[in-house]
Amino acid sequence: MSAWFFITQAFLAVSIAAGSPVENGSFETDRFSRAPGYAGGANGAMTGWETEGRAGLNPVGRQRPFHDNGRVPQGKQVAVIQSAGALHQTVDGLQPDKRYRIRLRANARYFYAETEPVLGVEVDGAEVISPVKISPVGDRHDYRPPFHLLISEPFTAPASGNVRLTIRSIRDEECALLIDDVTIESLP
Repeated sequence: MSAWFFITQAFLAVSIAAGSPVENGSFETDRFSRAPGYAGGANGAMTGWETEGRAGLNPVGRQRPFHDNGRVPQGKQVAVIQSAGALHQTVDGLQPDKRYRIRLRANARYFYAETEPVLGVEVDGAEVISPVKISPVGDRHDYRPPFHLLISEPFTAPASGNVRLTIRSIRDEECALLIDDVTIESLP
């Protein structure tokens, strides 16, 4: 395969992701001020997302109670889901009967490295990323390594053009899942 193929594919993926219908997929719209960064109460809601369980944003000001390793893929903030919980979003504007896939970046809090979170992703209740353990990408306070890249199985948009996206942390034990750069890409 030629280098041109890879460059063309990379350009195609970037250009599609730039037009991703996911609202606030980089989690940069809101700035929370109350640690540890859970959504609700004094921090308010996360724009574009509904939260379930202990979920929110990190860092909070200069505090990083959950994001303690890895380079933030996009912007300065990440979403966090502590223990079992989820982020939900109804995504509008997909072309009916067209195939899509979800791309996202994930990491785990190093402080709880002995208990890795388990991530699962669903579209309209159907699993598109099977439950997978997410390990920390770096040692505590090592912010150089990139987050893990996860790519879903393809799914077909329904006639309505709307889907319900769920990113879930499945593990009940004490752990923290970090999420960023959530996009939906159309496929040829």
